[in-house]
Amino acid sequence: MLSVLPLRVIGEEAAAETAGAVSAAGMAVVEKWVKRSAGVKTLVATFRHERKLMTMRKPLESAGKLWYSAERGSFRLESGDPVKFVAVVRGSGELTVMFPEKKEAEVMSGEAVERSELGQAMRFLTAGFPDSMETLRKRFEIVSVTAEGDWHRIELKPAGAVPGAMVSGLFVQVATATGTPGAVHLNLRDGTRISNVFTKLEENGEIAAERFEPVLEGYKVRKK
Repeated sequence: MLSVLPLRVIGEEAAAETAGAVSAAGMAVVEKWVKRSAGVKTLVATFRHERKLMTMRKPLESAGKLWYSAERGSFRLESGDPVKFVAVVRGSGELTVMFPEKKEAEVMSGEAVERSELGQAMRFLTAGFPDSMETLRKRFEIVSVTAEGDWHRIELKPAGAVPGAMVSGLFVQVATATGTPGAVHLNLRDGTRISNVFTKLEENGEIAAERFEPVLEGYKVRKK
């Protein structure tokens, strides 16, 4: 069981930091996190989700659960109680989004995912679990590593970002002693801030393949 981080989204405080070369001590924290993460083949996580929009005073909050398989390159996310939102990403890059209450779904190709704010946010959701330093450096620039009590905050920037990219910044909080990820925060270019704080992690257990196969019977489906 994780000690739960406070549910807060990184914003102006992090943006005000001066980017520069990460210290040797900071890189040691990153390497510990990546080394630990490389051993995670499957993951079941419960989390608290917060989405803060520029147009709303109070953030939207919900509980959620995530299933992830490194071997399949797939994950499934569910949020709400009862479940109001389901997202499934498969190894092909295809994203299926389902709204069980409305019985509506949207299926996006890998190309459509790249053009979608939701798609890009989903793609970065598993950034807390890189399988190697090489993979991490291909996907992100390591901007800074900052101590926060028993945790370190690792600030990442999507590598090779192109005009139209929705995600402007990514922050992963990891336990200093173990390298265990405790939270993933996203800043979007429209000012939206998304925070997922893990409350429980179960690693390397069996996950049925069917978990990553969305069942769309009875749904009105749109394809992109």
